[in-house]
Amino acid sequence: MGNSKKCIAAFIIFFAVVCIYPQEPGSAGGQTEENRGEMLFTHTFEWDQAEFAASYVLILEQQRGSVFVEVLRRNVEGTSLRISIPSGRYRYRVLSFNILGRLDTASDWVYINIIQALQPSIFGFTPENFYFDRQALRIIELEGVNLLMDSEIYLLRRKGRAAPEGERTEPPNAEDIILPKEIRRTELGESAQLVFDEESLVEGIYDIIVMNPGGLEAEAGPFGISVAKPYDLNLSAGYFPLVRMFSSSAYVINRRSVPLAFGASFSFVPFKKDFGFFGVELNPFWAYWESETGDERS
Repeated sequence: MGNSKKCIAAFIIFFAVVCIYPQEPGSAGGQTEENRGEMLFTHTFEWDQAEFAASYVLILEQQRGSVFVEVLRRNVEGTSLRISIPSGRYRYRVLSFNILGRLDTASDWVYINIIQALQPSIFGFTPENFYFDRQALRIIELEGVNLLMDSEIYLLRRKGRAAPEGERTEPPNAEDIILPKEIRRTELGESAQLVFDEESLVEGIYDIIVMNPGGLEAEAGPFGISVAKPYDLNLSAGYFPLVRMFSSSAYVINRRSVPLAFGASFSFVPFKKDFGFFGVELNPFWAYWESETGDERS
């Protein structure tokens, strides 16, 4: 009977120890008291295989104020570890141990930032075009959500058929990007103003790109940069009557006459800028006058 009571007491003590034993931060099975209620993000730590290494220990520290505090120490047999941790600034190092269980090498501290990525969206923008031949402020007004203080916002030239949003496989070329000289944002991230230099604008069709920390992006378009009218072509023609200019001159109505005078004008204006329009103009004229007095013709 006494042995039975001792076994039951030992089992109760063992069960209590297992239940209340604290788990490591980020380990499967739950969160620590400090992380409870925070959004966790999955991150994979990887390192190179160390010579003669039989196992590793990953040490992870989180910055709190001006100091780093250890939040995880994990034994690992491979060269990677996937865990879930809240956003913040961290540093980690890897210790390698040989088959005798002795410390062989220790890496330097590696610093990382875990950022909560927010998906931006653009609801609308004004204006829809910049025109070189119209005096106006070169400002685009954006309305949306998650237009953050550290968002990257720029114009990206379209090349043929634009790739679907989020499916670009290659980074854009620098010559296809127009950066604003200033971005005016709001703290709530619901609007932004993009201010451009006149000299930086290049004619073309563009998309407005918003890239948030973490790689999430949004785009809106098309946005055009051009002249309101690519060129002007003006044609005109007219008839000019012949009239007497001096009293001593013979008036043509007193004679049988055929006064003919025609004029035409042609102008072509292909270059348009804010400081003026430039082109060519041609004005040809043709005149004919035939009159008869008796047997004479002049």
